[in-house]
Amino acid sequence: DTDFGKVAIQICYDWFFPEVATIWRLKGAEIVFAPTWGNTLPDEDGRAEGETVFRVRARDAGIYLVPSVYDGNSMIIDPMGRILASNQGKEALVWAEIDLNKRERLPWVGWWRSIGPRHRVIPSYGPLLDQGPVPR
Repeated sequence: DTDFGKVAIQICYDWFFPEVATIWRLKGAEIVFAPTWGNTLPDEDGRAEGETVFRVRARDAGIYLVPSVYDGNSMIIDPMGRILASNQGKEALVWAEIDLNKRERLPWVGWWRSIGPRHRVIPSYGPLLDQGPVPR
């Protein structure tokens, strides 16, 4: 808890796992800071990497996501996946004014941060919890 809201930190390799940002959101985080050595550059060769993955993580979890990287674009992403600020790959301080009370509806479902978690079908997540062999 901070004076401006609940925050969480996921570091480096954590961003490869979509569950991390969602778990932080379910624990009440509104902003997730994500320092990483990884890539947040725009995608190349049609692959969803870097920038796209961080934007999708923010959107799926309904959080503000703030990846800061050694090599790439440090940015601030809103809960709808929009990039609010970016250093465009240059050494710079990145900032954006955000409103943690803002409620933005999706046309087909409403306010995702409250609806999404309620509509999860938890029994279907069994394979995520299975400790069996991992396919190669």
